[in-house]
Amino acid sequence: MLKGRSLDHIGIASIDVEADVRYYVEVLGFRIIGHFGECYFIQNGGVTYEIYNGKEQPEAAIGKIDHIAYTSRDIEQDYAYALEQGYEITTQGIESIDRFWDHGIRYFKIRTPGGEQVEFNQIL
Repeated sequence: MLKGRSLDHIGIASIDVEADVRYYVEVLGFRIIGHFGECYFIQNGGVTYEIYNGKEQPEAAIGKIDHIAYTSRDIEQDYAYALEQGYEITTQGIESIDRFWDHGIRYFKIRTPGGEQVEFNQIL
């Protein structure tokens, strides 16, 4: 079951990652909690944004919320549940990014009826 998960972060595609991060830090008081190449995780209070290079995204997606991510404690179980329920998976199954955090992450995304992407991720 995917209910009751904690919000992990909100992902935003950017054309100028450095400028966007600088704005959030200098103007809105966010602090950088993770920096992985052209991807930053910034936080203000209980809100974490992932701002990443959006050059692979459609132009209409730039500067918009790409996904809202929730924490997974067991990504395999969550993925199996999503498949069982017939949710539309928008990633190539469970994907990994080894360079994020100390040991990488594993995640997958599903599409809501309204078209938003919801990500479930597990920091390894």
